[in-house]
Amino acid sequence: MGHRTASQKVVFTPDPGDRAALKRVVKRTKYPSVSAFVRAAVHEKLARLRDEQMVAAVERFCDAGAEDTDDLVAGQAFDA
Repeated sequence: MGHRTASQKVVFTPDPGDRAALKRVVKRTKYPSVSAFVRAAVHEKLARLRDEQMVAAVERFCDAGAEDTDDLVAGQAFDA
């Protein structure tokens, strides 16, 4: 996830069933706390959303009539 910088607390209230599931997951996995698990889950979800946005942008670009540049677009979209 990269290096950690100054953090800001965020409070959320999970549904009762989710709260119990979180505690079970933390108990059975590498996560030292519910906070660590939630931090990783948020990071993962944000990465997935960025990927989905990139795919959608590439699809819009290709749909706009740029079929002859598909190879270039694919290279740019996934070259990080």
